[in-house]
Amino acid sequence: VAYFNALWQEYMIPSDPPPPVSSASGSKNRLALIHANHSWEKREEARKARFIQLSTTILSAKCIGRAASAIQEFTDSGGKVDVLDEQRLFHDGEDDVETFVHLLQRLKTKLQEIASSNREYTMDELRRSMRDCILSEDLFEEQVSVRTKLFSRMDRLLQKIIVPIHEVNCRGVNQSSIWGCMAAAIWARESSKKPFWPALVLGILAPDDQKEDWHHSLTERNEGRLPEKLGTELQTGKRKAEQALRRQSAGGLEQMSYFLVEFMGSHEFIWVREADIIENFDPDEDPNQNSAVGTHGNVTKKKRGTHRAGASAASQRMFTSALDEGRWALEEFEQQLNDTCGDFSDDDDEEEGGYSYEILCQSDDEADEDATDTDNEIDGRRGKDDEETNELLATEGLLDFSASGRKNAKKRAAALKKQKADAKRAAQKREKEEKTKKAKQAKMEQQQKKKRDIEVAKKAKDKIAKSKETKKKVREKEQKEKREQRELEQRRKKRERERERVLKEEERKAKRQKLKSPGNGANARGKRKGIPDKPERAAAIVRGYLTRVAKKENLKGLAFGGVMTLPAAGIDSSGLLGMALAFRAAAGVLASKDVNDRSAGLKSWERIDVDSPKTSSERCRKLEEQIGLLEKELVKLGEDEKRRKFLTKEAE
Repeated sequence: VAYFNALWQEYMIPSDPPPPVSSASGSKNRLALIHANHSWEKREEARKARFIQLSTTILSAKCIGRAASAIQEFTDSGGKVDVLDEQRLFHDGEDDVETFVHLLQRLKTKLQEIASSNREYTMDELRRSMRDCILSEDLFEEQVSVRTKLFSRMDRLLQKIIVPIHEVNCRGVNQSSIWGCMAAAIWARESSKKPFWPALVLGILAPDDQKEDWHHSLTERNEGRLPEKLGTELQTGKRKAEQALRRQSAGGLEQMSYFLVEFMGSHEFIWVREADIIENFDPDEDPNQNSAVGTHGNVTKKKRGTHRAGASAASQRMFTSALDEGRWALEEFEQQLNDTCGDFSDDDDEEEGGYSYEILCQSDDEADEDATDTDNEIDGRRGKDDEETNELLATEGLLDFSASGRKNAKKRAAALKKQKADAKRAAQKREKEEKTKKAKQAKMEQQQKKKRDIEVAKKAKDKIAKSKETKKKVREKEQKEKREQRELEQRRKKRERERERVLKEEERKAKRQKLKSPGNGANARGKRKGIPDKPERAAAIVRGYLTRVAKKENLKGLAFGGVMTLPAAGIDSSGLLGMALAFRAAAGVLASKDVNDRSAGLKSWERIDVDSPKTSSERCRKLEEQIGLLEKELVKLGEDEKRRKFLTKEAE
């Protein structure tokens, strides 16, 4: 908290002092000026306290280099520490300005030389050197406002360097339960009847001749880190120690200091006398093992145990744990002493990559529990951040951890909590109203949709009914047309049957008339009788054709009996004989082909049996005959094709 307050004072408040409060200022400006002057005064008090604590601190080379860089930036910007300082204090061309800039450059060179040579250089020496740049040559005596602003800006420049160093020197040790800033690791006891125990010195009350400035700041800092109830209880012991110091001073008794210590292991706090401590803490040497304490305590008659409240295994384990904690605290304190400016922090190395030694020692279950606890802490920390933000706004950016300050903060937090609860209830009420409104609207929309669906279903039903009626009409119409078509077809068939019946009756009458008429002469009406049936007509045509052919060609051996003995495969279907036989067959004179005779449909070469002969010579001879017949058939087919093409061409 102190570090945050210091950062606020040095980084958020300008360097130049605010104007004084006057009665002519308006109410709003007057209030703002009062707050600004109050913040300025508090900053000056905090600066004095910080410088008293760090005046003898030896600066590191890195810190001295940062100071040289800050002086160079201050010179280049014309006397501006940062952007909060809006006005430049000096410009080139003035004698005092040139002298002042020359002194600043010489100081920067000096700091660079000190940093490179690793010479010891304290904070008090740096402050005197910076102020001497103005005081040594009596610069800006006629420009009082510029001189005043230069002093305030140089002080702020120095304080921006001091604040991080002060934070490093105020750090506590991890072995302390309150993260106390220790002054030393010692052996301490509650009284002369109790054994010595490893402890940390967190506060000092010394006589006037032994008192130092850092004693009060150390004690106040650690008391501020104590819980409120514990701090109240320790105030009783502190008052007794102060009364004892006053009695010693008034009575001329031996001066003895008092120390606020935290016992390791049990982490109990108490004020003890100087006679009940051993300053040089060595964890390897137990002072309780010696029968005589020497100059650090009284001589005892018998050896005390190494525990505080009776010998037991638990107390022995606690004592061992206390020794380890004291050793670790001493090592951490030595690291802090070797790094007073925070240039070589071990925390960066330990936490690099997000892992420390403690995290690596955890089991998987412990790591999961810590992760869950971390998530819960983050959720709970958001409310605390809001409380701290409001507290900062109400206290000008400074956190007040006194009893009254905590009470005021609790009141503000309670008021803010109530305000948030009211806002939350109002939001819930609005949300409930919106939900109700949305539910009503959804219900209304659902009813409208249901109504629309009913109307659509009704229209669809009517449409389906109309469609069914239309289909029924179309179906009836089609059935009527089919019925009419069937009736027309029946009447047509009936007419055809009547016509066929009449024709057959006429044929029968004609046959009867023919049978009744004698010979082939004319009938009673004088008409010539024709050929009564198809066979006679075909025979007459064939006879006439044969008569005409016989007159032109020699047709010996063409008797009907000779023709019937010829094989059917040997008759040319396109020749005279084939045509005559075709006419005869058409007339029904020739016997029809026997379908059961398998050899009747075979070709001449197919009738030759090439499989039954047993000798190869006979099979070869029969195959040669088949080949000859096939060649003849191929030649004949070629000639028939030529003739057909020729006749087709003539017919066209």
